[in-house]
Amino acid sequence: SLLLLILYLSLSKLWNSKTALLSLLLMMILPISLPLATLVVLDFTSAMLQILAVVWFVIFIKQLTEKKNKINGFLLFTIFTTLALLAKVSSLVLLPVLFLVGLIYLLIKKNYRPLWWHYIISILISALLGLIIITVYYIPHVYKMDVDMTAKQIEHLLPNKNKEYIN
Repeated sequence: SLLLLILYLSLSKLWNSKTALLSLLLMMILPISLPLATLVVLDFTSAMLQILAVVWFVIFIKQLTEKKNKINGFLLFTIFTTLALLAKVSSLVLLPVLFLVGLIYLLIKKNYRPLWWHYIISILISALLGLIIITVYYIPHVYKMDVDMTAKQIEHLLPNKNKEYIN
């Protein structure tokens, strides 16, 4: 529910409140959302975080093209993209897609072409910040983990029938 509230507040920054509420309602009654929201799986969480990352990417591009020097769009885009990656690795597809969409948008619009260097530097900084956040999150999980412990983890994750792939 907290992610849905954040999604509503984020969408209301792009559109008016009624449109944001309607999109949130459509998101909540989406046939795939109903069964996933009741289970303890990360698919629904990952989907919400991916949508939030896309919404804040659009806000970031809007702030960049309107030459508003607000950092909140950039930071929230970075945070939600990183959280989506932490929730599910398949969110990795967001990175090249959003990068290319933003770059193509800036290059197609003639009056936005000078902003593409600023955009590329911002995306690189965002990737670096995301990498730092992910590293800080995973350090306690792997701190002082020796080779035997790593092998046990791999053996636990891979069934015995796939042991030939480990060697």
